[in-house]
Amino acid sequence: MTQHQLKTSDEKLLDVVIINVYCPRADRENQERFNYKLRFYELLQLRAEALVNAGRHVIIVGDINASHKPIDHCDPDVERIFRLHPSRQWLDKFLYNSESKAEVSQVPTNPKAEVLSLKQVPISPTKSEHEVPTPGYFVDSFRSFHPDRKNAFTCWSTVTSARQTNYGTRIDYIFADKDLFHQQFVNCDIMPEVVGSDHCPVKAEVSGTCEASSTYPALCTKFMPEFLGKQQKLSSFFQKVSPSKHFSGLLATDDKNVKKRSNTVDSSTTNKNKKKQKTGPSSGNLLNFFQRKTTTSSSMTSVPQKAELETSNINKSSQDSNAMSNVTDKSDKQNIGTDERDQCETQCSSQESSSNEKSDSKGQLSAGWKTLFKGLPPAPLCKGHKEPCVLRTVKKAGINRGKRFYVCAKPEGHKSNPEARCDHFEWMGKK
Repeated sequence: MTQHQLKTSDEKLLDVVIINVYCPRADRENQERFNYKLRFYELLQLRAEALVNAGRHVIIVGDINASHKPIDHCDPDVERIFRLHPSRQWLDKFLYNSESKAEVSQVPTNPKAEVLSLKQVPISPTKSEHEVPTPGYFVDSFRSFHPDRKNAFTCWSTVTSARQTNYGTRIDYIFADKDLFHQQFVNCDIMPEVVGSDHCPVKAEVSGTCEASSTYPALCTKFMPEFLGKQQKLSSFFQKVSPSKHFSGLLATDDKNVKKRSNTVDSSTTNKNKKKQKTGPSSGNLLNFFQRKTTTSSSMTSVPQKAELETSNINKSSQDSNAMSNVTDKSDKQNIGTDERDQCETQCSSQESSSNEKSDSKGQLSAGWKTLFKGLPPAPLCKGHKEPCVLRTVKKAGINRGKRFYVCAKPEGHKSNPEARCDHFEWMGKK
């Protein structure tokens, strides 16, 4: 709820209060929630009417979560039953009725509005057939400009893709008090072409211009500590501190944090410089693992002397063994040939057996994975369009919760629309 000033064409300033509201959604099955919704309506009405009685103009915008008339619903019941809904009966009482026989030259007042208890709100209010409707304070701006426009909806179900067939309801409104509407409102319309939500915007055009305030409101978010860009302490969320002390505490903590950060930066830079000064073979450089190790001069001189002694001993032993090697060469060659054949045969047989075992294990693994992830069976065709259905899951509490079923893949719509969803229904796994 915000307060503004509207400058009219004759340079007059009007005090306008804008109430941006979301009224709760409730089903008739949940009686406690439904009672809460009706009491919320009554509280909204008491607040808005009190502002009008105080001499201010009021505009109410938002999701009211109730379609007023059958023309505002895609598939209404019989009009007599449709109007018996308590939410619609509240709208009849809240809105100005141009068909009323009562005098509407002055704004009606409710002397009991300030003392009315919310607990006294009736759950299912009823009206007498001969009761004359009393004029309300506010006007439905869209329906006043477009009284006969059909299929003008602002909300659609995204689960059933109902927006594709325009199967929705008009539950988003711009209400204005009667005097302000007749003096300043030029037009009001819905914007169904704007996507991105299950609701579409509603716009209204006013002849006057808004006057900017010279000062910020006291409750402006600009003054809130969480929007000042300062780091807060966790303890501040659990203590009651005045805004001035809290703001000064934030500045002090910021100075401390800056000093701590500067100290940590200095210490980290000095540690890095110390690490850079440590060079040599002891440093853990990755390139050291890929370089050849160099030997000292003493080790290089001792190695050739040992090599000469070893070569002389090898020459002597080789001369003695030459005579014996000539005798055994022929017999060794024959034995080597037979041994190589036996080794080749055994290696080939072992390779074949191992390859067969691998192929068998792969086949078993693939068969096991296929049984685990065999996928869904092909979807059946719907009766109305002969097209593949979509799979859904029951989420409502009950004995069927968690079960899966097939329905038509078309978007929800009116029965007369051939492009709308047919009545095909089939449990998964049953034929």
